[in-house]
Amino acid sequence: MECSTLVELVDSLIQSGDPSVRGDYQKGEQLLSSCLSLKDRLDLGFREMQTRLGVLWSFPQQKPFWSELDDSIPRDLLMDAIDYPFLTCSESHLLWWTTFILLYPLIDDLLIFLGRSRNNLSFTLWDIPPSHNEPCSCATLADELPEDLLAVAEHYANLICRSVKFLVQPQAKGMGAQILLAPFSQATQFYHSRGSTEKHQWCQAAFMCLPKLGIGIAAFLKCMVWPKYEAATSKTVQASSSESDAD
Repeated sequence: MECSTLVELVDSLIQSGDPSVRGDYQKGEQLLSSCLSLKDRLDLGFREMQTRLGVLWSFPQQKPFWSELDDSIPRDLLMDAIDYPFLTCSESHLLWWTTFILLYPLIDDLLIFLGRSRNNLSFTLWDIPPSHNEPCSCATLADELPEDLLAVAEHYANLICRSVKFLVQPQAKGMGAQILLAPFSQATQFYHSRGSTEKHQWCQAAFMCLPKLGIGIAAFLKCMVWPKYEAATSKTVQASSSESDAD
């Protein structure tokens, strides 16, 4: 609920606000503070969620590995899939991934609006190994951001896609597909607005697996475009491109 409210407020400010107007600038600062506060609470909540579920996949490591942000979605649904220990665990993680997909573009929007540096904000990058039995490092604490925060959001969209195999397996008895539907739709929309054609097409193909599990609406969701989300995220992408060209 809090993230949805922030999406509406930030979108309204970006669309009609002027950072040269004191009131709009202050509103931008307040919204940025709210977004960063939510980010910190989500990171803390993520750790608590894993502890509660008894799944401690993730732990901090002080070494940045930005190659993780370039993680590509394989064409084969069976490759690099996340092997969750149980269905409730996958549902909890997907809720977090989906919120991060919404939140990081908002922070990026506000940093651009306020003319702030996008390279000096510390954050936690959560990751999940292909198997919960693998003893690997899954979180990165860093003192600098990648080139843009949309890459961080894309990392979480990738994690949702890596969850598809587990959630469509027959043992899930259709419940997995229902859990997947909203987060996967969000990831698909993100790829579309980001211009990640190959990943978007991968999602569309995966959506066509869901009607076999009784989720008939999936065939319509694969091509659905959310105009407001599309406009807001595309604006951020354009701003990022302009900054890169200026550099």
